[in-house]
Amino acid sequence: MFECINCKKKNVFVTAKVVQNSEGENYVILSNAKHVCEMVKYKPQEKNDTILAPNFKLMEKTSNGIPKLFIFDSADKSLCHIFSKCTGEKNRYQCLGCSERFEKTKEICKIYLCKDENGEYFVQMKNKEKHQCQPRKYEPEKYEATKCEKFFYYRNKKYPNSINVAIIDSTFCYPFLYRKDKNSFRCLNCSKLKKYYDITFPKMDENGKEYFMHDRKKHICKPIKITSIQTTPKFILLERKDIVFKEKENAKQTEEEKILKLPNFEFRQSKNKIPEGKLVIFDTNDKSMCYEYFFETGNKCFVCRNCQRKKHRVTAKVHWNNETNEKYLELSKNEHICEPIKDEFADKIIHTSDFIVTERDDEKKPKKIIVFTSSTKEFYYELNYNPSKNLFRCILCSRRNKVVSAKLYKKENGEEYLLKLQNEHVCAPKKYEKEKLQPKIIPKSMFELYQNKNSESNKKLIVFTSEKKNFIYEYYWQNSSFCCLQCSKQKKYIRAKVRGENEKFVELSNFEHICKPIKFVPEKYKK
Repeated sequence: MFECINCKKKNVFVTAKVVQNSEGENYVILSNAKHVCEMVKYKPQEKNDTILAPNFKLMEKTSNGIPKLFIFDSADKSLCHIFSKCTGEKNRYQCLGCSERFEKTKEICKIYLCKDENGEYFVQMKNKEKHQCQPRKYEPEKYEATKCEKFFYYRNKKYPNSINVAIIDSTFCYPFLYRKDKNSFRCLNCSKLKKYYDITFPKMDENGKEYFMHDRKKHICKPIKITSIQTTPKFILLERKDIVFKEKENAKQTEEEKILKLPNFEFRQSKNKIPEGKLVIFDTNDKSMCYEYFFETGNKCFVCRNCQRKKHRVTAKVHWNNETNEKYLELSKNEHICEPIKDEFADKIIHTSDFIVTERDDEKKPKKIIVFTSSTKEFYYELNYNPSKNLFRCILCSRRNKVVSAKLYKKENGEEYLLKLQNEHVCAPKKYEKEKLQPKIIPKSMFELYQNKNSESNKKLIVFTSEKKNFIYEYYWQNSSFCCLQCSKQKKYIRAKVRGENEKFVELSNFEHICKPIKFVPEKYKK
């Protein structure tokens, strides 16, 4: 599927999927998520440079298992630029020469390997892509895969769960240790020299025989004698039937473990006050502990803060599930080396069961909130919305020169919660009387909407005082609600809001009218 680039920068995932109907026509299915970015002016895409065979050569099997692409210099076919397949990408390759010179992704020249209708390969390169390196001599033998069928497995008696393989080179061999976390083998003697050479998991040929891809030129160590392993008592030779590579068998299970779903994580405001700029992943054993991640703009992923300080990279990428309309995380293979920290944020949260939104300017913008002092809900504090700060503030505490505030947020599942920002209340809580705080609801049979003096429809509201419908209170439209006309003349503001979609109703404020109801004269009003 496709993702909106600018919404993704704000951690909102708006997607589109191209599908085909029975007549072969393409159409687009959009996700339910709404755009939060601004529209941009349409600029037709520049035509890409296309490179056709024989101006390039693809080498799918290489010594390190990563495919290489050689694009020949137009003036001298003995020179080329060498591209290596990007990790985790289907058809994208990056220039090895550029990547050796620059660490920044944007300065590395990248291309796409594509197939035409006949299944023939061709290369596409954007016009703006420019090399930052010089072409190299075409020497494919440096990258060619070396198939090695001579090897044997063994184990060090000190480590009963370990698995080693010795890659035979004449009467010598290179000892490798199996690494469960990477599902690969690492040269033991190169590691001692601070050089890490890994070979991939053994492959199987058409006859069912195992083999390794091994390149002796990549070693900086010298091979050791085969007899130093085979005739030494501290080593045990292993038969292939006695070896179980658990990582290979459980690859699917490991993949699933790297997918994290709600409610095992939360997005929160970062220190720079960027909404959803911080990711918190809860510890699997103790939900009061967590790992904190910051958003890395260049790589479009979240990075564990404390692991990064220890120069270890643990990441999480955000994806969108179109079926459930929920976000989920794809975790990196690297495990944390940092310890989880106490989630202090949890102590600042006021859950939806502990507060009530008593007034709203519309269906989405709360105006007033009451926060209960305990689960018994006997007493409460009242917080009013401050538009300039986009938060709720206790008015009674403000009168005592104390700022007590909270901010309203939504979880991924849509549930609202309050976050305490600063200070504790210095005012006395009020006694909770539900009937006084709950807004008065007027059913459709007890109100009517009419034109105002400017002939605008639904801009004048009348509310009947009884079922007889002979007396009314008259409200006029002001900003986002209706206000009692007669009370406002006496500087008392009694407000009303029309709610509901299919079945309309009126929500009245809790204040009592100071004006008297007037006689209802139908002829005075127009629909």
